[in-house]
Amino acid sequence: MPGTQLPTVVGDVLVTFNGLPAAVSYVSGAQVNALVPAGVSPGPVRVVVQAYGANGTPFNMTATATHPAVYAVPTADGTTFYVTAALAGTATLIGNSAVDPHVLRAAYPGDTLDLYTIGLGATMDPSDFITNQVFAGAFPLAAQVTASVGGEPANVLFSGLTSPGLYLVRIVAPSDLAPGPQPLQIRAGGVVTRPLLVLQVVSPPPG
Repeated sequence: MPGTQLPTVVGDVLVTFNGLPAAVSYVSGAQVNALVPAGVSPGPVRVVVQAYGANGTPFNMTATATHPAVYAVPTADGTTFYVTAALAGTATLIGNSAVDPHVLRAAYPGDTLDLYTIGLGATMDPSDFITNQVFAGAFPLAAQVTASVGGEPANVLFSGLTSPGLYLVRIVAPSDLAPGPQPLQIRAGGVVTRPLLVLQVVSPPPG
């Protein structure tokens, strides 16, 4: 429920970024998933993993304001990543059913699609940039977000933070897209998604 604090300790594991405790979502013997706190500024970051009260060897990384990525499923050989989107405001999944069995159909030219993304950075109002608790709402972003499909601009109707670490970008697919896998890009704050990202497109049924 809104206001519920996210755990910073899971399985006696704590992660800090520049001394700030991070929300931890998963811990195994080989992997820890943690959400970088909103209080971390772009630039050098010192990361420390603590397990059972003992600190691991600190390591350094660089934080950037944005680093966009879109939910997509790779082909078996990993050469192409097919985007799975949702028809705007619905639970109907759109993409390539050959790589994602949850998909109902491919995208039609002119569809309005919700893309689920990460790495789009801070919110326009800094108080809305929430990384430590559950919240209700969708908060506009500080960075300008643009999109293209098939090399053509795709109108961005909305881009915002919808839950800690998860963003929604609502686009309108160009109306003249040709059938087939069409390259898709999201740009946020001047940084672009990976080059192997595609959206599967088909012609709508007649009538």
